[in-house]
Amino acid sequence: MSLEARKAALLALVDDDLRRQRAALLDAADAQAAALRAQARAQASARVREALAAARARRDAALAAATARRQTRERLARQGRASAALAAAWAALPRELERRWSEPVARHAWLANALARAAHELDGTGGTWLLRHAPGAPPAELDAATASAPAAVECIADPALRAGLRIARGGNVLDASLDGLLADRDAVASAVLRALEHAP
Repeated sequence: MSLEARKAALLALVDDDLRRQRAALLDAADAQAAALRAQARAQASARVREALAAARARRDAALAAATARRQTRERLARQGRASAALAAAWAALPRELERRWSEPVARHAWLANALARAAHELDGTGGTWLLRHAPGAPPAELDAATASAPAAVECIADPALRAGLRIARGGNVLDASLDGLLADRDAVASAVLRALEHAP
């Protein structure tokens, strides 16, 4: 083989080797680029997931805060309505109790209830019952109401009482007067609020 032919063959070998090396380098570069792209996509996907999770967390926190604010406003509104209704009830209660005392049927029920409580609470204390009552109860009504009392009853009209009665026996007193019924403000307020909750 001539020198030229050998030179050409050697150059062809070098060219083939260069092509193979270039192809190998390009394949390696493509693989590295693909790996970098996959890594970049994974990182971008992770950042998007984190951003979405953070956005959801912010949305959930804002929703929870808005719900809490709404519930607080509603609770304050309910409390305001209850407070206003309770104030109105407190203003009306004395008049309503006086009105009931002035009505014979309601007054009879009031007397019967107080006498039944007195029979239970003042039992065994000995002595005559002293029944002080607000004006407006006729003697015949009082006699009929106290006929079944477990002790003798002395009835005295007391102009200081606006409505109701007080029964005393042996130093013990059952106060079913207007002032006595309204004395335990917390208990009356609770009863009024319960009644308001069930009112239409």
